[in-house]
Formats: sequence, structure tokens, C-alpha cells
Amino acid sequence: MNILNTYTRKSLLRNRTRTLVTVIGILLSMALFTAVIEGAYSGQQYLIRSVIAADGDWHVAFSGTTQADLERIEADPLYLSHEYVVDEDADNLVLQVKTKTTKMNEVQDFAVRIGADYSLHRDLLMMYGGFGSSYFTSALYGFAAVLVGLVFFGSVSLIYNSFSISVSERTRQFGILKSIGATKKQIRRSVLYEALVLAGVGIPLGLIVGCVGIGLTLYFLRDAFSAFVMDGSEVKIRLVLNPLILLCAVLVCLLTTLISAWVPARRAMGIMPIDAIRQSGDVKIRAKEVRTSRVTEKLFGFEGTMASKNFKRNRKRYRSTVVSLFLSVVLFISAASFCAYLTDTVDSATDYDTGEDIAYYTVGDDRPDPEELLRALSVEGVTQALYYEEKSAMATVAFADADPSLLALGDTMLGDSSTDDAFTWWALACFLRDEDFRALCAENRIDPEPYFDPDNPMALIKDENTTRLYDEEGNARLVDFRYFDPAALPLTLTLSDEDYDEEGELVSSADYTVTVGGTIREQPYGFSGAAMMFYFPFGMRDQVMG
Repeated sequence: MNILNTYTRKSLLRNRTRTLVTVIGILLSMALFTAVIEGAYSGQQYLIRSVIAADGDWHVAFSGTTQADLERIEADPLYLSHEYVVDEDADNLVLQVKTKTTKMNEVQDFAVRIGADYSLHRDLLMMYGGFGSSYFTSALYGFAAVLVGLVFFGSVSLIYNSFSISVSERTRQFGILKSIGATKKQIRRSVLYEALVLAGVGIPLGLIVGCVGIGLTLYFLRDAFSAFVMDGSEVKIRLVLNPLILLCAVLVCLLTTLISAWVPARRAMGIMPIDAIRQSGDVKIRAKEVRTSRVTEKLFGFEGTMASKNFKRNRKRYRSTVVSLFLSVVLFISAASFCAYLTDTVDSATDYDTGEDIAYYTVGDDRPDPEELLRALSVEGVTQALYYEEKSAMATVAFADADPSLLALGDTMLGDSSTDDAFTWWALACFLRDEDFRALCAENRIDPEPYFDPDNPMALIKDENTTRLYDEEGNARLVDFRYFDPAALPLTLTLSDEDYDEEGELVSSADYTVTVGGTIREQPYGFSGAAMMFYFPFGMRDQVMG
């Protein structure tokens, strides 16, 4: 067996180009495995550190604890550590406890055993995956698993081609070895030994390249990832190395390499020694199998005809090339789709990011003319500015006019705001500067003139919405919905404006109607939030509000 191993090493040295190509393939596979798995783990650790920086490193908090409670806590097998903090709002001493587990059900069982009033650090436990399948860890590691699977199949195809070429070149050698007594098991071990030698070079190099690559990527994107954290903490994402994670990547890459080598080795074992020496199987082909049509020649010329014949001479290699290209396209589309989904997720999570750098508010009736104020604020360095006025109210919408996507959410979305035939929703009547309103209409290819009709002023509304819903275990999911059935537009609604004093007594009440004439794709610049926003031209303010 040592002779065969020595012979294998010499064969690798003689074919340096093929050896280098195979090592590069293993290196790239290992780098991708490392980057994907370590990237997912580093992302989880980043959010864990962000939650700890904002709310502290504890799992369950007890209030009103006695000395007996403390003794039960310290005696519990899940107890790890604790500290006291002062709750300034309630002027109460709170005992924050860390446990030896981050699983939600186990932490809750621990808290119940103590018997004191408690609250769980749900945000932190969610980032740890304490719910068993928290929305973040499920999405993050689910996508990482998909990427690892795609990289796995792509790598098998790439490395398989290299080993297939190696086995094809050594087929005659294998025939000679078998003719002098080498067994199939020895030949198979020789091929697998070749795979291990190449993996021993490619995997360590790929591990280094993958760590450096994902580390630099996270470093340069550290500010962009801050959008996930809404508390303004200084925690930045960075590469967090985990030996178990790295070992997992190594094992996956090693498995990929061995599978890639096993398939051609198994094929080579089935060739008779005399056929392997003659290499008759490499050129055994019938004339009709490489026959091409005249259409191919007319469309692609002589070069296309020769390429077509070459494909037909070796269909397996042709298919493996197609599969490799297919997996590359799938990997690219999957990564692009994930980036687009991640962008939408961040946009929906940052409900209060309206895009401006400075917001100037005026309240009450004693206000300057908005055009004069806009000119005063449009100083050097200002690239875009607008003004608007808004009025808060409650909108009443009949179920008959609601979109099925909203009705499907039922009480989960509407809560106590619904009656038998309608529901109410927080709304804002927003009056945009006339020029900005016309620009908004042009952007959405809407005729603006009907919206300036003083006898029947109409509003625009963004009616493609996303909200975050939680199930009973605290797991969240993003849901798309619309307020109105598009077939119901234009639609007239009633807005109720009520003012209350400090004691909660109703001071004044007024109802006015608005007509929704059309929908827009995106919120105008400067707007965000969960309210039902109706956009009017500023010049129609008096006609709408009365």
C-alpha cells in the first residue's frame, strides 16, 4: 500500500497543473463553507452583544424577592449568577439572574420553581435561539444551510470534474496495476489517498482565506449592520471565531472532497484490466452518436458543428459542466434574493427612519408661512427639502371594502378595533406641498388634476404594507397586507377627530370625509410609520378639513 501511495504522490507532482486546479477548487469550497457558516454565527453573536449592551446580560429578573427566594435561586441546579439593579420607575430592587441554559422553556421552569414575580429577557433568549426556533436564528441558519447545500453540490461538481480527469488519465495505470495483482480495494484507496493529500493542502488554505474574507467583509459593512440595532449602541459586527463552527466547515469540505473522488474511483474499479490498458472505452463511439443536424451548421457554422460533436463524444462531462453552470446561477440568484429580502426586512424594521437628516416642527396656529420657512431652511448644503402638515384621526373602514389579505389576519391584526361590519385604524391626513404632490403623482404615473378638484378633493395612499406578527411562543414573521380592496377604489371614508383633556374627558369631536382615489408604491420622502396615511395637496387643506 505504501508503494501505491508513493506512486500517487509522484503522479500528483508530475501533473502539477491538474493538481493545482484541484487544490484551488478545494480551497474555494472551503473558503465558501467557512464564510457562510462563520458569517451566520458572527451575525448571531453581533445581535446577542447588541441586546446585552442595551438591556444587560441576564435571563430572568425577579422583583420583590425575599431571603428565602434568594436561597432557592442559589440552590437551583440551573443557577449561574445574579446581580441586583434598581428599577427607577417602580423604585424597586430587581434581582437579575443568569442561568446555565438559554432555552426558553427551561428558563421559565426555573423561574416558576422560585415562586416570585419574574420577567424573562425574551429579546436575548430569542437571539440565543431560546424559543427552539426563533424567527431570527431560524431565518439566519436556514439561509446558511441553503447556501451550504448549494456550495456543496457546486463543489462536488467542480472537484468531481478534476478527479474524473485524473482517473481518466490514470486508467491505463490502474489497468497495469490490476494486471500485476493490485486489488480494487487498493486502487480505491489510492484515489481516496490522493483526495486526502489534496484536501490536506486545500482545506487549511481555504480556512485561512474564508476567515480573512468574511472578516474583511464584516469589517467594511460594520456600519451598515447597525440598522439592525435601534438603541444607538456602539456595538459593531465583527468576525467571531468558533472552533466547533470551523471544525464543522472542515468536515463538510472534507466530505465534499471524498464524495467527489469516490464517484470516479468507483467507475474506474469496474473497468477490466485489459480494457483499461487499451483505453478502448475512451474512444468507443458510433458514428451516428456524433451526427449533427444541418440546422446546427447553418446557425453556428463549422465551429458550432465541431463543438456539438465534442459534446456528444463525452456526454457525462458535458452534463457536469451544465450542472456546474446551473448551480452557479442558482447560487447567485439565491444570494441576490436574500440581499433583497434582507433589505426589505431592515426597511420594515426601521419604522421611524424617514430618510431626512433634520426635521423642523411647528405646532399651533401661530406659524410662519411654510414657503418662507422652506426658503429660510434651504441653505448651502441642503440637497432636498419639503414641508407638510398632518392631522391625526381614526379611519373607519367597512369590511366589504377591506382587502382579503387584511381580513385573513383577523383579530391578530385588528384586535378590539373592529365591529360586526367595520374596523377602525389610526390615520393621518397629510398635506404635501403642491409641487411635491404633483411630483409624487408623476413618479407613480397618476394624473394629479382630479386631486386638486375643490369640490371633491381626493387622497393618495400607500397600500402595500408589511407588519410583524408574533405567535404564542414569541416567534415573529413578516406579513404583507393591504387595507383596501383595489376594486373598491375610489372609496369614501369617514375620519373622526377627537380631542381629550388631561383627565381623559372628551373636549371636542369632528368627523370629515376623505375620498381615496389611488395608491402609490412607496411612502413619500419624509414619511414612515404604521398609520394609514392619506396624502393631499397642501392647497386642498381647507376643503378637506373645513
